[in-house]
Parts: sequence; C-alpha cells; structure tokens
Amino acid sequence: MTGFLLQNCPSGLFFDIIETVIHNKIIFMKKQILLILIFSVIFVVSFGIYKLNPAKANVNGKILLQVEGKGEAWYVNPLDGRRYYLKDGNTFYRIIQDLGVGITDKDLNKIPVALDFLNLYGANDSDKDGLPDEIELALGTNRYDPDSDHDGFMDKEEIATEHNPLVHKEQFNEKMSDKDFINYAKGKILIQAQGRGEAWYVNPENGKRYYLASPAAAYEIIRALGVGAKNSVIENIEQGLVKRQKVKKVRDGDSIEMENGQIVRYIGIDSPEISYNDCFGEQAKQKNVELVENKEVVLVQDTSIIDKNGRYLAYVYVDGLFVNEYMVKNGYAYALAYYPDVKYSSEFSEHQRTAKYNRWGLWGECFK
Repeated sequence: MTGFLLQNCPSGLFFDIIETVIHNKIIFMKKQILLILIFSVIFVVSFGIYKLNPAKANVNGKILLQVEGKGEAWYVNPLDGRRYYLKDGNTFYRIIQDLGVGITDKDLNKIPVALDFLNLYGANDSDKDGLPDEIELALGTNRYDPDSDHDGFMDKEEIATEHNPLVHKEQFNEKMSDKDFINYAKGKILIQAQGRGEAWYVNPENGKRYYLASPAAAYEIIRALGVGAKNSVIENIEQGLVKRQKVKKVRDGDSIEMENGQIVRYIGIDSPEISYNDCFGEQAKQKNVELVENKEVVLVQDTSIIDKNGRYLAYVYVDGLFVNEYMVKNGYAYALAYYPDVKYSSEFSEHQRTAKYNRWGLWGECFK
C-alpha cells in the first residue's frame, strides 16, 4: 500500500496524507492516555488506594503503639474514628466506661473467646479445667464443674473450638460464632449489660474477644495486641477527649490541663485573664483550683470538639457539681456563648444577671 502511494500520489498530497495520519494518531493517543488517567483515578478512589485520611480507614478499633516515641499506646475508637491515649490500665478503664457498648449475653456469645492470656486471671482454678475462676465468672460457666452443660465436652475444649460451654451438644451442635456479628463488633469494647459490667475487647485481627478483668490485665492485653505505628500515621488521626480523667493543673478560671496533657476550655463562660492582670483573675483561678485540681472530673462536650487554639471544649462536672455553671453563678466568670455550643447559654445568662444584681464575686470587686 505504501509503495502504491509513493508511486501514484503527487508528493504534496502524499505528505499531506502522512501529516493527517500522524496528527490523528497523536490525538487518538492523547485520548487513550486521558481515558487511562480517568479510569485510573476512578479505580484508585473506588478501591481505596488513595484516601484523604488513610489512617482512619485501616486502623479503626486497633491499638496503636507509637514506635517512634516511647511506645505510647493509643486506642482508635471505631465509633468516632478518634484516638485515645492509654497512659496506663486505670486510664484504659476510664475509657472503657466512656466508649464501651452495652451487649446482651445472647449477642456476646456470638463472639468466640480468646484463651491467650489465661495467666492474667489469677491462679485459682477450682475445677482444675484450665480456666481460672475469674474468667469462668465472666463467662457464666460453673467454676466447680469442668463440664458446665454436662454434654461430655470440657468447658475449655468447647471454648477453644468456638462452641458455647453452656449449651448441651444435643440441643445445639453448631459453632456459636456469628461472622456478621463478629464483623460488627470488631475493635469495639463491649460491656455485659446482664452481668457485673464485665468488659471485653474484640480484636479486629482475629475477631475474638478478650476479657478485660482488671486495669492491670487490660493494659497487658492491649499492649500485647497492639501494632506498631509511625508518628505520621498516629498524628493523622484526630485525638478524642477522654471523658473521665484527673485534672493535672488548673491554668486559670476557665481552663484546665488534664493528666494526659489535653487542655480543656470550659464551654459557655469566660473568666478574667491572669496574663492581662484582669481584675479578679487570681480569685477565679484559685476557686477553680479548689473545685477541680487533682480531682477526677467528667467532661461532656457540646457540638464543637476543639476551639481555634486547639483546646478541647467541655462542660466540666466534679462530684456532681456543674463547674461551668458554678463559676458564673457565683461571680467568678462571665457568661459567654459561642455558637453552636449554646446548650446552657440562657441558663448561664440568667445566673450572670443574678450574680450582677447581688454584686457577687467580680461584680462586686471590679465594678465598684
């Protein structure tokens, strides 16, 4: 064909044809490249190769150990995607109270029990079946009988093969594990609603539940199940506010530093600034010290998580006392509402009017 063109086409027409073919081929190639790029982007976004926040996508429910730090442990709550610092076993137990999900015995029995850490549950084993009494109490098995349902299979054997040691084999001979429910429960902390409030952690790696019998046992388990993570991964996950923790230091009349280093700003109030030598600033701080310093408080959030300065926002309670309200009501702070955190704004404004009328606190000292 090429020979025919060379012999029979005028030279100008031949080169025009060649130019057109090359031009169209380039356009075709460009279109191919563009289509490839478009389908690549669709594939990447659809299948999760590229994510805005890859950390949240693959670590929910896991315990992360900070390998570039001092091995600090973090729990990534699958319910909100935030990380919570596990300073020690007691801290983890506070988090359990906040983040644990209530569960019935029926649903709990759909999740197989891990037998990895039986040594953490004490040496007492009344029926000598290899299950410590402590975990038998949590499971509801008979700690004085190695075969609680009398079906000829030992409790530990049934648990190891993912059967229910409380159900006779003649009644139910199938495994008790429920894959769909296990997938739902992975990474969650479950609290037995029908028991003594026993806590279990469902390991997202194997779908088994681990009994968190005590703060010490819980901490040993979570560290053993933790996976190493670089700072870049951990820092990419927003830190959650531990709702029950101890106040390390009072900063002023409306902000505190918690034992895990988080700074908390009281919602809905504004106390006089010490740094600006505001009137009644020291008195407000001292009253706050008296109320909460070195005490365990309960932190309740409104709509916003943090303010523009990176401080966590919360309503603070200590021994049943609503601290934010107390500070305004007794003239240690002003009522100051910032939308959308306005749950108690009308009450705080009313308390301020009463304090101002009675010249309590700063209203008597600073407005003479």
